[in-house]
Amino acid sequence: HTSETHLHLLLVTPAYFIALLADALFASADRLLTEQLEQYAFLYSYTAVVVEEIEPTTERRISCIRTEVDDAKREVLEASRICRQWNNMSGSGISLRAFRDLPSLLKCLSCRPVSFGVFRFVRFVFHTKRVDFELNLDTMKPYCIVVNELAEVNEYLRPSLLAFITELLASSVEGMEDLSQLEYKRMLVGLFVHLLSCGHVLPVINTMHRLFLRNRVDVSIVRYFVTEVLKVAGQPYSTSFMNALHPLVVHPDISDGLKGGKDTDYVNEFLEYYEKEISLSPTC
Repeated sequence: HTSETHLHLLLVTPAYFIALLADALFASADRLLTEQLEQYAFLYSYTAVVVEEIEPTTERRISCIRTEVDDAKREVLEASRICRQWNNMSGSGISLRAFRDLPSLLKCLSCRPVSFGVFRFVRFVFHTKRVDFELNLDTMKPYCIVVNELAEVNEYLRPSLLAFITELLASSVEGMEDLSQLEYKRMLVGLFVHLLSCGHVLPVINTMHRLFLRNRVDVSIVRYFVTEVLKVAGQPYSTSFMNALHPLVVHPDISDGLKGGKDTDYVNEFLEYYEKEISLSPTC
């Protein structure tokens, strides 16, 4: 469909239909004809940016504002081209080509339909390119940069990003050497911390606490998370932040395992501030 004359949003906005279009444009390595790409990009952009006013009783369209469709379609096609090229690459060539394409892809992410499509793409990649990541963790870095940018530009994607990263962090990584596995998990923690720094604070901390209590992550990873959070979280701390992080900080497996130096300083500064605020708070 290339004409908007009789295209009502009600027909093209079911969630499953939008997801199918996003996967076809971004997450699939299957070859599409140019005509198909154009049609998919038009429909996908239309669902995201068109504003429609409908008469409730007759379901007749009163007005339709579609001034942004062409611009959105152009961004979708550019981002789709990059994602589909990355999907068809393997080995060390991934990171070389990806870093070259990154500025163009990141520039497109402020477009709402692009950000959702690229999220579907990175979620697909982290499951299908695990072998490449195992052989060379550098190939994972461009995708981490994309995930971080998604967290910054689209606040509505943050819950989905958290669920996606949590799934990766809690899953076992068979076949990867211990040191590589540790570095892989630390890179995922980096995504967690960046998501927190974008404002998704309590959901991230509570998720890590839940993973820790359920034995879904190694204690060394939780310890790394705590110190990385305290590196980016400056004083004054909010009460909700302190109450969420404090149980992790004071857990013996966390505090007793620190090797001293800066990491211990961050924890001690947090605990001193916490105790000070608690002593100043009114008691019932």
